[in-house]
Amino acid sequence: MEARLTFLEENPGLKEKLLSWERNAPEDIKIRIERLRTDTLDERIGIAASLGEEGPRAKGAILALIENLKENAPLPQQRRSLADEAAKALGKIGEPALEPLIKALKDKDWRVRCGAASALGEMGHRAAIQPLTETLLGDEEGEVRWKAARALSRMKWLLEDTEPLIEAIRDEDWRVRYEVVKIIGELEEEKAIGPLIEALKDASRDVRGEAAQALMKMGSKAVEPLIEALEEGDREVRVWIVCILGKLGDKRAIKPLMERLKDEDWTVREFAKDALKMITGEDFD
Repeated sequence: MEARLTFLEENPGLKEKLLSWERNAPEDIKIRIERLRTDTLDERIGIAASLGEEGPRAKGAILALIENLKENAPLPQQRRSLADEAAKALGKIGEPALEPLIKALKDKDWRVRCGAASALGEMGHRAAIQPLTETLLGDEEGEVRWKAARALSRMKWLLEDTEPLIEAIRDEDWRVRYEVVKIIGELEEEKAIGPLIEALKDASRDVRGEAAQALMKMGSKAVEPLIEALEEGDREVRVWIVCILGKLGDKRAIKPLMERLKDEDWTVREFAKDALKMITGEDFD
């Protein structure tokens, strides 16, 4: 039995195209399509993988593979799910799956939206960037926004506008924040320095650590903003900034770090000593 896909109910022309591809698929593909709808979950994982290896030749299986994006629970003794394998297969089928997957980002079932985002990430097509960005900023489900962020991460070198990523640093889901901070760091996006400094006070330790790594990747262009923030940040932010400045090794940081030797917090003072030694090679005990 075919699973209901609401995005196709709203796009009957697309549904008919997918059904036509299915009806006209090569016989070996047709057999596997049928098995995707009838076999056990474990068997369907292998079938989905085999369809992906066929590339565009398996375009007749696109509908059945999208239906299987709902099966997102990992099987016992396995770290992967049928949805994971279906998404990989759709990505490998390539351009024939592009339009259906973009439309699937609007399906009412969050599992379908998750799988569509993952598949688009696998595909890496430039045309998917805008729909994925809209999903990142607008989907109501954190899981879907996270999958969109991960998909964009795989296409980061194609991104022309990083403003949506900077906006997503404030997402309520820490996984989204972590992913976009990581992308921004790898792109060394200078206009994100301020938001990255703000992320040093994130509730998630993982996000704080990734923000610090991103700022270090910015190099010398992050030094002055970090020095300015050192005067206003709370204790934990001051600790992060002192550590980052030490690792950057820029001599502009020596004077501000010397002032931190008189910081009210013992931890900040100790890290300031370490940072100064990294820059100057001298002990400040």
